[in-house]
Amino acid sequence: MVKKTEKETTGGTFWRPLGYSLLLAVFVLVMVQMTRAAYLINQVGRDNQRLVQEFKSIKDGVIQYGSDLNEIREYLLLPTKEYALFPPEKEGPAEGQPQSLGAGIDRFVSETGGTYATEKRQKQAAQDLASLLKNNDFKVKLSALKLLPARAIEDQGAISSWKFLQNKEVFAQLLLDKAKAVFTMQSILGSDLLPEGKPLAEVVLSYFEAQKDAIASMKTKIPEQKKAMQALWEDAEIGAVLSEKKCSATVNPVESEAGFEYAVENRDGETLMAIILNRRTGEFMLQDKGYPDTAALKPALMETLKGLSGESETARRIEQKKQELETYLRSPEFQGTLKNSHVELQSPRQEDKRIIYDLLNADDKTKVGSVIFETETGAVIYYRASDGVEIKEDEVLASGSKKNF
Repeated sequence: MVKKTEKETTGGTFWRPLGYSLLLAVFVLVMVQMTRAAYLINQVGRDNQRLVQEFKSIKDGVIQYGSDLNEIREYLLLPTKEYALFPPEKEGPAEGQPQSLGAGIDRFVSETGGTYATEKRQKQAAQDLASLLKNNDFKVKLSALKLLPARAIEDQGAISSWKFLQNKEVFAQLLLDKAKAVFTMQSILGSDLLPEGKPLAEVVLSYFEAQKDAIASMKTKIPEQKKAMQALWEDAEIGAVLSEKKCSATVNPVESEAGFEYAVENRDGETLMAIILNRRTGEFMLQDKGYPDTAALKPALMETLKGLSGESETARRIEQKKQELETYLRSPEFQGTLKNSHVELQSPRQEDKRIIYDLLNADDKTKVGSVIFETETGAVIYYRASDGVEIKEDEVLASGSKKNF
């Protein structure tokens, strides 16, 4: 066994305490850092709690503000609204995330099946119409009804049309809406949707058997009623009332599904009343009441015309503004303003398209200004005599003070 030298023993004794000191220093440093971290975590927690409380206060304030606004809206007879801090969350999967497998399958099956069914109905409808064109038995039965089908089907883009003639005139036409795969019959009576589920030949023949006489009757009656209506507009008494009311009537009616509409208009082209010639009954409809002919219609039309105001909406607004101005100028409130300002209001005078109310100084009768009403526009203008400047109404209201004015 080798004995350690004195130098080696002395070296080990020196380093051992130094190592313990370093370990102790590291331990103290770690504890200090952990203590600081714990403090910071606690501080963040307290800050978060404070923010939550502040946000709650803000939320409560917004809710209270919304409640107050709704009380004001109710007082003004306006609908109330719901005020929210955040928009409502959307239901379903988040944006960019795939939907469920089941939803994708359902959509695919629904769209594929629906597309196939629609295309099948469209092809079947087109085949039914083409087959009807070649159906000789159908044509024989049409001939018995004194109807002659056109030789070909007309392609009008989204619509296919097959016309039926009587006495070389179009009596009716069968229309196929290609996209919807539905048939309608169009005639003087308007458009009638034909039922599905039965052979097309049977449906068309049944329609003509039921409506042939009505169509023939209206094809004669409607032109006669139009001619009578034109004569009524030329009637001297009717013309005098129209002239008095500064109105005009549309001689050529506008066709609609309901019938043929005649309008009475003012000078600005605004429709004041309308008469409809019902395409299914041949009656004249005025204010939801039917009249069989113009002789019965004339007294009611005269009464209605006399009750009309030929003024346009613009003219009515201008007259209303004029009345409002005159009422205010006579009001006690304005009379008090005149007295306090030592001003007298003169009687109105007319100059071209203006009504002018002059303002005079109550002491020396010097003209200090005028209130001007423009009869064509309804505008109110203020004239200041000191510098000859005319000021628009909105400029005076926007000035905010007498100094700026």
